[in-house]
Amino acid sequence: LVALGPCGLLSLASRLLRQLVVYDVPGMPLVRVGAAPRRVERGSATRYFGDGGYVMVSPRGCEVCYSYGVSQEVSFDAELVTQHGLRLVRQFDMTLGGAYTPPLPQFTFYDEGLGASRDAAARLDTLESHVRRFGELDVRKVLQCDVEGAEWEALWACPGAVLDSFDHLVIEFHGLDELASMGFHAALLEKLNVHFVVVHVHVNNHGLDVDADAAAQKFTEVLGTLVPRTLEVSYLSRRLVPDAARVARAAKAFPTPLDYPNVHAPDVMLNVWPWALPAAAQT
Repeated sequence: LVALGPCGLLSLASRLLRQLVVYDVPGMPLVRVGAAPRRVERGSATRYFGDGGYVMVSPRGCEVCYSYGVSQEVSFDAELVTQHGLRLVRQFDMTLGGAYTPPLPQFTFYDEGLGASRDAAARLDTLESHVRRFGELDVRKVLQCDVEGAEWEALWACPGAVLDSFDHLVIEFHGLDELASMGFHAALLEKLNVHFVVVHVHVNNHGLDVDADAAAQKFTEVLGTLVPRTLEVSYLSRRLVPDAARVARAAKAFPTPLDYPNVHAPDVMLNVWPWALPAAAQT
């Protein structure tokens, strides 16, 4: 990285963030799925607030969700079934140690995680292997992925034909700001953008100190460019875009009214390039 020099580092950061520009797709309105404030009140004992909920294009019409990283917060999975008509959610998590029981009959749980290759000892398998194991390459699907950094290698290893079989991706990207991996991260995002359009982004505010500067805690500065450390990104398959010519760069502030803080702390404003509104639009 030192050999890159300042211009090279700035070019890397710009290349990465350009892949995360958000677009509005006419005829495809966004909805919030899971962890809305009416279901998780501020005074409740739960450690979750808006965590586990995502903003995405309506998944109606999909049949199955592949949900990686279950933890104990499954409102997203539940609403896919109860409000959006999915018949099955396949839940994968090898970290729960038998402490999880699926709360709905439409949930099937697997004590496995997501990886770049099959590793029986670590209880990991690939996205391609899972899709082909269940014979669902031609089934309309949602992918939800929050696997604490394993998403990069796992998605890079996934063939384009398998990625293209999903209508929606909802992914929490960790370590976006890691300089040593920034080129690889940009390449993976470029790969996803061949098949998908970014329709929403949101900064996870987990761990935010309410008395400190959010920008200092949740972004890393790369030669004047602020790169979020963890970002939730929602994608729509290009197959579903009704008129590519009408897709336009989103002109709105993030977070939007559909967003909600992940935990009991202020939400994080994405008023940095490439998401910041022009100054005239903010007045």
